[in-house]
Amino acid sequence: MKTYEKYKNSGVEWIGDIPENWEVRRLKYIAKIYTGTTPKSSNPKFYKEEINWFTPSDLKVKNLKSSNRKISNLAINLRECKLFNENSVLLVSIGGTLGKVSYSLNKFCCNQQINVIGDFRVCDYKFVFYYISIFPDVLNNLAIVITLPILNQSRLKDFFIPFVPLQEQQKIASFLDDKSQKIEQFIKNKQRLIELLEEEKKTLITQAVTKGINPDVNYKNSGVEWIGDIPEYWEIRKLKFCVDLVNNQKTINNRKYIGLENIESWTGKIINLDINIEVEGVSKNFKKGNVLFSKLRPYLAKAFIADFSGICTSELLVFKAKLFNKYFLLNLFLTSKFISLIDSSTYGSKMPRANWNFIGNILVSIPPLNEQKQIVNYIEEKSQQIDELKAKYQQEIDLINEYKERLCYDAVTGKIKIP
Repeated sequence: MKTYEKYKNSGVEWIGDIPENWEVRRLKYIAKIYTGTTPKSSNPKFYKEEINWFTPSDLKVKNLKSSNRKISNLAINLRECKLFNENSVLLVSIGGTLGKVSYSLNKFCCNQQINVIGDFRVCDYKFVFYYISIFPDVLNNLAIVITLPILNQSRLKDFFIPFVPLQEQQKIASFLDDKSQKIEQFIKNKQRLIELLEEEKKTLITQAVTKGINPDVNYKNSGVEWIGDIPEYWEIRKLKFCVDLVNNQKTINNRKYIGLENIESWTGKIINLDINIEVEGVSKNFKKGNVLFSKLRPYLAKAFIADFSGICTSELLVFKAKLFNKYFLLNLFLTSKFISLIDSSTYGSKMPRANWNFIGNILVSIPPLNEQKQIVNYIEEKSQQIDELKAKYQQEIDLINEYKERLCYDAVTGKIKIP
C-alpha cells in the first residue's frame, strides 16, 4: 500500500515514525478515563436484568452487545454503579487478561477490573480501540505488579497515542473494520474445516475399529447396538475378558507421574509432563506398554499407551492387553460411540465417573490379531493425512492473524496511507 510523503520521529519507541502532520499525545488529553464499579451483592434489587454490566469474561468480542450479568437502574440511581456513555472503549486493567479490549455502542456499566475510555475529544473511539488492541505488552509494562498486574488510571492516562485528524481516523477505522470482518470470516471458515476434519477422524476410527477396513467381507449382526454389523468371522466378548485390569497401588516416590492434566483429549498423547513433580499420597503403578484410560469425565476421551513405567492418578484405569493389539485397544478407547456409551453410565454431577463394573461388561468386537495390526496401520496413515491438513489450516490461521496484527499496526501508526 502507499505511504505518506514525509515522516517524523514520534519520540515514542513502540510507535516509531509517524506522518509529518500527525502528533502524539497522552491519552488523558484526548479522552476521559474511568474505573468501573460493583453494586453491593447483598441487595438482589441491584441485579435486576436491565443494564449490561460487563466483567473481563465478557470481553471476548470487539463489539460488546450483551453481558453475562445485568444490573438495575436502581443501582445506578443510588450511585451504586456508574453508567457509561455509548461509543466507549473498555480495557481490562488487572490480572492475567490485562490489555484485553472491546467497545460498546450502547450505554453500559462494568466492574472495577475494567477501565473505561470515553468522552473523546475530537477522536474516533474505534481508532482508539484498534490502536490499544495492538499494544498489550506496552500496557502490561505500564502496570504495577504486586500480587497481580494492575494498570491504574494514573498510569493509563500517560499512555501515548497518535493524534490524527478526525476524518483520517474514521477512514482508518472503517478500513480496519472491513479488513477485520473479512479476516475473521476467513478464520471462521478455516476453524470450521478443522472441526469437520476432527469429526471425520473420529468417524474414521469408529468405522475401522467396529467394521474393519475391508468393504468386501460378509457381515453379520453383532447383536450389540453401539457396534452394529461386523465381519462374520469377528468375535464379540465382554471387555473384561479381553484385558487384564492392573490395580497395583503404591506410595508415590520419584518415578514419573501421570495426572489427567497430562493427557490430551481424543489424541492419545502425553502433554506437559513434569518429571520433577512432587505428589503426596497413594497412586497406581503402570508399566511400559500398558494402556491407560480415564474413568473421570470419560467424555474427554483421555487415554494413552505408556512408553515408560511409572505411577499415575487413581482416576486412570490401567490395562494390559490380552486379546487386543495395544494400539488397537487405544483406538477402541478413542472411539466416539464407545466414549458415549461409557459417559451415559457415569454418576456424580460435578465430577462424573464411570466404574469398572460397567466398563468391563461392555461388549466389544474382536478382529484377528493380524487384522488388528492392519486396522491400526490404516488408522495411523489416514489420521496423519488428516492431522497434516489440520496443521495446514491452523498455519493459515496463524499467518492471517499475524497479517491482521501487522496491518492494524501499520494503519494506526501511519506506516501505510489509507486511500
